[in-house]
Amino acid sequence: MIDFETMGTDVRTCPIVEFALVKFDINTGEIIDQDYQTGFSPGENLWHGRKMEKETYNWWLSRSKKYVKNFEENNRSTEGLLHIIESLSFYLNKNTVLWSFGATFDIQIAKFLLLNFNCDYPVNFRNERCLRTLVSLFPGYLDTFEYQGQKHNALDDCLNQVRMCVDLNNRIKNALNFKQVI
Repeated sequence: MIDFETMGTDVRTCPIVEFALVKFDINTGEIIDQDYQTGFSPGENLWHGRKMEKETYNWWLSRSKKYVKNFEENNRSTEGLLHIIESLSFYLNKNTVLWSFGATFDIQIAKFLLLNFNCDYPVNFRNERCLRTLVSLFPGYLDTFEYQGQKHNALDDCLNQVRMCVDLNNRIKNALNFKQVI
């Protein structure tokens, strides 16, 4: 499961605020490994051609002034985005089944980020999975799901999305009497 928190919606250029990647077993829910990075500076993002979007900035400001302030005041070096590249290169390969809550955002950010740093995106397109699509098969599911942690924290979002994915996979398996669905 992959999740990015950003200051924009253009997957090619949005500034990255947080990043999380959680490797998990879809049948058991076991967390095999995880990576979480936060504190990327505006300067680092701008240096790499990423562009903050006013609407997204204002959206964050309306929800968490502390979050925006932390982003604006962060002075990390340019190693933050490079760490994401290293992490993606370490965790992703041609056999990776990569989940995100939406097929057109987080996975696409990972893909464009790797390509922008002249790295290959190794995940086979057939292995890209959209949790939002799976959730849509269960109307009202999100209304009853008990979120743990802080919403819009990349790691908490990933861990909750893993719980959803495993739960829904098991519901489908049990309903159809299958050993493995996804």
